Amino acid sequence: MKRTFCRLLAAGLCWATMALAADDKDFQTWMKTAGGTIGGLKKALDAKNNGEAAQAARKLEDVFSHVEMYMTEQKVQDGAGYARDAGSAAKQIAAAADAGNASDAGAGFSKLGGACKSCHDAHREKVEGGFRFKP
Repeated sequence: MKRTFCRLLAAGLCWATMALAADDKDFQTWMKTAGGTIGGLKKALDAKNNGEAAQAARKLEDVFSHVEMYMTEQKVQDGAGYARDAGSAAKQIAAAADAGNASDAGAGFSKLGGACKSCHDAHREKVEGGFRFKP
């Protein structure tokens, strides 16, 4: 009976560790996607390409909804708030781009950058070869 319990416990711990590693990998993918998409968004805004800007902003809105869930699961409440703010800014940018309102899109982009910077200042640590998330 003890052996069976120990085996089940060990299997459960292995599964939980693998699930957490997958979440961390997903988080890294979202961050890389956000970085590249923000660069494309900036180019689209500068070129006054509203369709491309709106599309990029909607992609960011989706990415930051995942980041918010991840931060909530990790119990990093300020990080979840920063992700929520970034998602709201992306939504503002998409709406402004759809309406052809460059001023509101620019204001949303500033909010987006502020949310990203705040989170990075609090939870991004430089390590050899890159960065890591610090809770």
